[in-house]
Amino acid sequence: MSKTGNFVKLISVISVLIILAMALASCGAANDMKSEAHYDSYNGITASGSAMDMGYDIELEYKGTSDAYYSKVEGDVSESIVESPESDPLEGRKIIKTVNMVSETKEFDSVLFQIEAEVTALGGYIQSSNVYGKSYENYSNRRASYTIRIPAEKLDGFMNTVGDLMNVTSKTEKVDDITDTYTDIEARLTTLKVEETRLLELLAKAEKLADVITLEERISNVRYEIESYEARIRNYDTLIAFSTVNMEISEVIDYTPEPIKDPTFGERIGEAFSESWKEFAENWKDFTVGLVYALPTLLILVVIALIIVAVVVIAVKRTKKHNIAPAENKEQPK
Repeated sequence: MSKTGNFVKLISVISVLIILAMALASCGAANDMKSEAHYDSYNGITASGSAMDMGYDIELEYKGTSDAYYSKVEGDVSESIVESPESDPLEGRKIIKTVNMVSETKEFDSVLFQIEAEVTALGGYIQSSNVYGKSYENYSNRRASYTIRIPAEKLDGFMNTVGDLMNVTSKTEKVDDITDTYTDIEARLTTLKVEETRLLELLAKAEKLADVITLEERISNVRYEIESYEARIRNYDTLIAFSTVNMEISEVIDYTPEPIKDPTFGERIGEAFSESWKEFAENWKDFTVGLVYALPTLLILVVIALIIVAVVVIAVKRTKKHNIAPAENKEQPK
């Protein structure tokens, strides 16, 4: 009896273990199906999706990441990867971008023409511009200043083009997030428009003159506030849609050299000699130009000096003659 009882107990334990294993397996399969359904819905692919509607047989194969599935499509659609887009931290935000830059160029007229053509091609516009100064063979003080508005999504491309055209000596970029301010204005506008509607309803029902005057005065104030906020919204929309680029452009003979960190003694000697020789040449040119400029005056001064010298010489000779004549008379014997 004891052996039979032990055998029966063993069979019972084995049966229980088999039932538990089958239950766990069924739960795991159900969880896998739920997980696959979750990922399918996350990627926007269901049995009623567009690919199914178009008559293609799609089998999704998960490749071990939560961001991508490889789809095997039978038909005219080739094997592709369906990926979830990366989220942009600035998406949905109200952003105003401003760029300030200072640059120089040797091809002043050509560069200005290319910049203006690029602005037009990108759908932007020049808000203000100013060109002034003169250019000489070895000297130039021509300057140009621009305030340019470029579509925000094309700003980076425009800045790359400008960087290729000129030598940019300095550039600063500023990003202003006005989302909170913009939202507050929109909320205020909604409140004011609701108030305006209610005031108009009360005005239609008003019978007393005092009430009519009070309501009309309040309606006027509300409408003024609405127009003011709407103008601010329009201005913000323009600043958001079109980034601002403030440019200062100088015409130069030679580009500004990049700063050298800790030059060697030999480099300092060479640079000093080069600069001194260049300065000597420029001073000699200035001296020659000044001499030619003053030549007529110098010629007149030379002529006057010669006349004065001639008069002095003649006067000295006459004085000597007068002094010699009395001396000769004294030496003659009586």
